[in-house]
Amino acid sequence: MNQKMLYPLFFEPVYKFTLWGGSMLVPLFGRTPQQNENPVGEAWEIVDRKNDQSVVKNGPLAGKTLRELMTKRGADIVGSAYREGMAFPLLIKLLDTHTHLSIQVHPDKEYALSASDGAEEKTEMWYILHLQEGAGIYAGLVDGVNRDMFEQCIRERGELQNMLQRHQLRQKELYFIKPGRLHAIGGGVLLFEVQNNSDTTFRVWDWNRKDSHGNYRKLHVEQALKCIDFGPDQSTKVELDRPENAPQSMIFDLTAGKTESPFRLHEIKVFRSYCGSTISDDGSKEFHILTATEADAIISNGDFTERIAAGASCLVPASFGNYTITPADGERVTILRSTAN
Repeated sequence: MNQKMLYPLFFEPVYKFTLWGGSMLVPLFGRTPQQNENPVGEAWEIVDRKNDQSVVKNGPLAGKTLRELMTKRGADIVGSAYREGMAFPLLIKLLDTHTHLSIQVHPDKEYALSASDGAEEKTEMWYILHLQEGAGIYAGLVDGVNRDMFEQCIRERGELQNMLQRHQLRQKELYFIKPGRLHAIGGGVLLFEVQNNSDTTFRVWDWNRKDSHGNYRKLHVEQALKCIDFGPDQSTKVELDRPENAPQSMIFDLTAGKTESPFRLHEIKVFRSYCGSTISDDGSKEFHILTATEADAIISNGDFTERIAAGASCLVPASFGNYTITPADGERVTILRSTAN
């Protein structure tokens, strides 16, 4: 295999150590992050940002950053949607929580265009991989909560979580967090997250906790209040009927109807084998990010074969074409497929 041929790319994770980091990522997915005073809260699996870069770990391109590949081979990586100088459009993460994240919100396009703070629009979707008993998330305001009530609670240093809907979690559930939707992931959760390439978060409340140096984390109340959607539709959970053990491979559009989403996410239930392609019948091309959720899978074509470990993601470049996914062990495996909208 030569360097001119682009192939499915695996990357070294970029680990983020946090106050709220959990303990499931290492034993469940066999990760070996370096030691830190805080546990791993996030593993950025595929990222192309100024201060965080995915580095290829397989094949002739090992050691290259995603930014280098985008600069030299952007059209081959992204496909028909590529524009000169663009960054890779998605950011793929695993989040592992021991305790609550801050109550936070992400800005929409209107705020990002008008603000002078460098804010970027952000939309994300969560797929629950594993959880501890009783784990939940906060997402969306409780019916009847308006801006005045919310601001009063902030001024009086009240318990902001009481103003948010709490969702008891189950494995494989889905939550779509659009810009303006107030949210906080609870403790005891390991989830997959796909989002557009943004890292703007406005914290409203952080449970009055301090870091190891006795300091509170910075809040962004003023910015957050400009972004929070207080409208009547506070829905976040995605309801889909997906049979667990179908007698053939099946694919489910997890972002169906969400035309505003900057990404598309599909769940592929592979029974023995599934054939995919990054090239459509009309000749258009798009990249595929394939993530194994519970068990290992094999991706292959005539020239390439590699294992996708449980919890791992690989980037199939838009120019790659046809590929086949098979379970590494047994007859079934579940794959999440992400691409840009």
